[in-house]
Amino acid sequence: MMNLLSALYWFDEALQAALKEAGIPNVSRAQSMLIAISRRGNIARRASPATLALRARRSA
Repeated sequence: MMNLLSALYWFDEALQAALKEAGIPNVSRAQSMLIAISRRGNIARRASPATLALRARRSA
């Protein structure tokens, strides 16, 4: 369980640093986790087999 918590903190610190570099004001840990979850969903949606097949048909 501690490894999972350590990974969560590590990820949050990296995300917070990236947001700060991008000029985004400080956000809470809860807000950064929501950003991470929403981005993960967008990445998964873009890389889903159905989406990839549709893109392949459009480019052919």
